[in-house]
Amino acid sequence: MAEPAQSAARKEKPADPASPIEGSEASPADRLLASLQTENAFLLRQVIEGYQNDKTSDRITFLPQGVGIAHHALASHGKNIIEFIEELSSKQWFWVDKTKPGRKIHRVDREGVTHRLVILKPPIAHGLGLIPAKGLSAIDGGVGQDVARIAR
Repeated sequence: MAEPAQSAARKEKPADPASPIEGSEASPADRLLASLQTENAFLLRQVIEGYQNDKTSDRITFLPQGVGIAHHALASHGKNIIEFIEELSSKQWFWVDKTKPGRKIHRVDREGVTHRLVILKPPIAHGLGLIPAKGLSAIDGGVGQDVARIAR
């Protein structure tokens, strides 16, 4: 019996390079990144990998409110950061300053230098692998949320 054309086409479709290996479990970071538009997931992955390769850089800043990503680190990849900021904001991944709730890029003074940062909430930063589990309690009162629920 011949298979329907639609079923055969589905089998020939190449695997998504962002998806986990068949039969393996996706990490929290993979699930979070997969919930983003392709360009935005790529940009965030590039920033994270850049930080992981050079922890002395100023790409990532740890703050009491969460983890700040430097504006220049986002802009250096040549992608549209406005769409990136809008998507992460719509998913409520950013820390919000209650006195300026519309502000997405915050000016933060560290060691006499003013940095422009977007600030990820601690559970998101943890899910992306930027904060170890034991570090969550030191940031924002130990906020813990289910990353799978946040990734939707």
